[in-house]
Amino acid sequence: MNKEWTDERCIICALTLTERRSRCVETALLTEEHLIPDAIGGRLTCNFLCKHCNDHMGQLEAGLKEDPGIRWAIENLKDTLPNLWATMSQGQAYVVQGPGGTVGAKLEDGDIRVTPSRRSDDSLVVPLKDAPEVVRKTLERRGATSDEIRNAMTNLKEVPEGSRVKIAEGIEIVKSAPVTAYPALKSHDNDLALLKIAYEYVALHLGRKIFDGYFDSVRAAFVKGGSLPSCCSVKPYRERGSGFQPFHRLAVKNTTDGLIVGVHFFGYLKNRVEFLRPQIAKTGLFCYTLRLDTREEECTEV
Repeated sequence: MNKEWTDERCIICALTLTERRSRCVETALLTEEHLIPDAIGGRLTCNFLCKHCNDHMGQLEAGLKEDPGIRWAIENLKDTLPNLWATMSQGQAYVVQGPGGTVGAKLEDGDIRVTPSRRSDDSLVVPLKDAPEVVRKTLERRGATSDEIRNAMTNLKEVPEGSRVKIAEGIEIVKSAPVTAYPALKSHDNDLALLKIAYEYVALHLGRKIFDGYFDSVRAAFVKGGSLPSCCSVKPYRERGSGFQPFHRLAVKNTTDGLIVGVHFFGYLKNRVEFLRPQIAKTGLFCYTLRLDTREEECTEV
């Protein structure tokens, strides 16, 4: 779904096409922007960001894919959304546990592979596919003969799962497959990314009124980074009894204090973004829902 934009100004830098061309011709045109990042399955788009700002916003929202809640959500929906899980999890950090202990890993081409590392006892942890080359280079550095290297390669292939076996002088191997794997989670401050989604959704409702001076501090926060402007807040909340579901949703409503935009990911990760003071006309408000399993999009009046 692509929403039409009729103003030539970019909603982030607020520059006209002529002004943007004076800054940089190559990045002056308005380009397609995903309100919910396509990295987490978003499909709603609008051409209201110039390429210069679109590239910058991509860096701002890159951390969303690594957000602990979002990573945990897609892991829970792996069977329902296998393609999105594969895309979102590619290159992401995992922790695996097995007979050899706990080690770091990454998802590569659908497979979780341990990350090469050296332990405190000076032993090496490497993916099984890399083990022959590691052993070969180790023996070559030690001056081993061709026969010794060939014998070590043969012994390596015959090492049984879970056993410690000496395959060459001074080299012992333990083959162990991961028993469990789970995301390696680390906190991310994604308040500005959530504000960006809410701001763009409000822009669809306000049209040219999005260039009102009230939003200057919001645009400045996107350009300069840092903390949220004082006129805004981002508050996560969860509903008891609900769980992860395969849909994203955006909704907006007027309140006596201003605007509240609901930014919902995977049916459960709900964030309330508040803009103090501005109002939207009561007619024309809509709620947007994206079903991630069927890829259906729906706009309903509220």
